Amino acid sequence: MKKKDKLNHFVDYYYKLKTQPQRKPHKVAIIACINKFLKVTFQLLTEQVIQEIATEKIYLRDYHTQPIIDMRHAEEGFQERNDDYNSIIDRNRVGGSD
Repeated sequence: MKKKDKLNHFVDYYYKLKTQPQRKPHKVAIIACINKFLKVTFQLLTEQVIQEIATEKIYLRDYHTQPIIDMRHAEEGFQERNDDYNSIIDRNRVGGSD
């Protein structure tokens, strides 16, 4: 892979991975670049598809959630976790949280 003068986010990302203090091997860096490409492509396609649909973006990094503990078979059942999980679920239900 030869570095060119043109700006290319994925090539820049590849070289960033290759020049870190703990350099990534060529195949690992290529797979990381492909993964980044797929994420960006998915995001762009999603934006294109929902462009004319009334939607609300929810960024999970803006909420506080705790890991879910599987208590389906415990006598006391699921316990309240005091996080934003239920409000996120309510916002994603059809018709919102009425």
